[in-house]
Amino acid sequence: MRKIGKFLVKCKWMQKCANVNFLNWCTMPKTWIVIGVMSVFSLWNLSGVFEYSVESGIRCTPFIYPHFFSMPVMCLVYGFLTIALFSDAPFHNAFSDFLKIRTGNRIWIIGQCLFVVEVSLVYSLAYFLLSVIMILPRIIVIKQWGTLIELFAFDSEAASHLTGICFTGSIIKEYTPIKATLLTIAFVWLVSCFLGMLILMCRIVFGGHVGSAVSGVFVFLAYFCVFIGNLVFGSSIYKISPVSWINIDVFRGGDYPDLMYRFSFLITGIIISIIVGSLIYEKKGL
Repeated sequence: MRKIGKFLVKCKWMQKCANVNFLNWCTMPKTWIVIGVMSVFSLWNLSGVFEYSVESGIRCTPFIYPHFFSMPVMCLVYGFLTIALFSDAPFHNAFSDFLKIRTGNRIWIIGQCLFVVEVSLVYSLAYFLLSVIMILPRIIVIKQWGTLIELFAFDSEAASHLTGICFTGSIIKEYTPIKATLLTIAFVWLVSCFLGMLILMCRIVFGGHVGSAVSGVFVFLAYFCVFIGNLVFGSSIYKISPVSWINIDVFRGGDYPDLMYRFSFLITGIIISIIVGSLIYEKKGL
């Protein structure tokens, strides 16, 4: 019982370290710039959906998120916003030295990792909420995809009204709307966490902006896969392109990575980054 009590106390201090980051994060101009850019692109993506819904009189279901990253440019936008969000990891602020004294380096750095996990989930949910807010006056809540989304997916004339988003029929045929939405939330969460942990680990191990550069390569790879990589290397190139996985439409069997592979790759990468980053941070005594 004493060991469990000590473990719970450590978890409490880890969460306190993460909470301090949340408070500091909310006051940083960079955070609001990222949110602003997200909002602008959401408005750009969904303005056509909203306008067509008004003109046609057909309401839209809130299941746009699985199609939100269907355009290759959105992978670039998402990727570089994510890098900007985590570029300072681990996050030092005015309270860091005080917390390190109270908790020790190990608890503090794991608290930083916990913050990356939690903020990645908030980040993914923020994209989902923006996709709903932008069409909120035209929302209708049912369990099906809805007439409007199916129209955009299968009617080229209706799809011509869209800018920045493409509704794909394969997603509609393969997934229920709730499953597709939950999968997209999960992958945006895990991919964001993977990139954030990669940046954190590389900044600890190598210093500087090596982590941002490495994450930038993964972001560019997602764009490369769509236009050249798939033609030259085949669909197997997607196995090393985790940023591509936020678009659940790119996987259609064959050499494409299956669901288990994608989850295993991301979770393993996150765990390795946490272990390596925290051990080296503690060893260096930063």
